[in-house]
Amino acid sequence: MWALGTMKIQATRQEYIPAWVNPEVLEKLWIFNPNYYIKSWSGSPKIGWFAYDIPDVRTGFCTGDMYLEEIDGHLTVGFVAGRHRTRWLMTRGDPLIPVGLEEHHYQKALSIGLAVSRVLAHEELNA
Repeated sequence: MWALGTMKIQATRQEYIPAWVNPEVLEKLWIFNPNYYIKSWSGSPKIGWFAYDIPDVRTGFCTGDMYLEEIDGHLTVGFVAGRHRTRWLMTRGDPLIPVGLEEHHYQKALSIGLAVSRVLAHEELNA
């Protein structure tokens, strides 16, 4: 099994702040977006999903950057980047996964039960 251990969660873009989201709710929303939906992921993650330039941290996980939108009357999600790494996280069975959300999308995600909280500085991902 592929493993790096614990690592810092890092935003890919400054405005997409890491948030913990419920993967079950994410799945229900994501399936409505045929342009971005990825049904499954198998195998190891790609090396580009990790950062190696964070001071005093061996590695960092770069979040997928996600937004909410409406398609054909359904609220769904789209990605600026990182849909494959988000799917990889979802296949692991974690109760919450980190994604990057802009503030206005984060507030909406909270209101619908998708987002749970922002990722705090001391919180890490076990990979």
